Amino acid sequence: MKKENLILLFLVFSFLLWIAGDASRLILSSEMLSGKNFAFTPPASLNTERMLYSLLSKSIIIGLIGFTLTVPFAIFYLNSKKYILKNEGWLLISIVLFTILLPIELFTFWLDYKFIISEMTLNIDINELRKLFVHRIYALAGAPYMTILSVATIIIMIIFKPLKKTLYDS
Repeated sequence: MKKENLILLFLVFSFLLWIAGDASRLILSSEMLSGKNFAFTPPASLNTERMLYSLLSKSIIIGLIGFTLTVPFAIFYLNSKKYILKNEGWLLISIVLFTILLPIELFTFWLDYKFIISEMTLNIDINELRKLFVHRIYALAGAPYMTILSVATIIIMIIFKPLKKTLYDS
């Protein structure tokens, strides 16, 4: 197997880990949100809420690992292939979207890191976890949800490769 294909395989695997972590975090978070305005409503029992926070921290860890692996593998893959961005519009748009969502992801991962550390400590107050969860949901006024749309756009760009110049376009 060529080096480029191996890097691409690791890139796809880490990207899937990142997306799986984000998707499971969204599904678990939706269990504690209600209404059109995403109002926080805790579950009926504290044990259920504690279990949701535990599952949420595990899905965050999966997303963190996936994102941490995706960035270097994407850089390695771009360095292994000799793309001319003038001819590869899909790649240019994907790179721009990724660099735009990078600071948002880093900030939300910092919030997630604080949540994980708080959840992993044994005697943490449930109200502290609620505060961190709500702060994560309302952080950046919905920009983390825009990152999900950006990732979906990047996936579509990579699959269909629009704006790619061919020999006939020159």
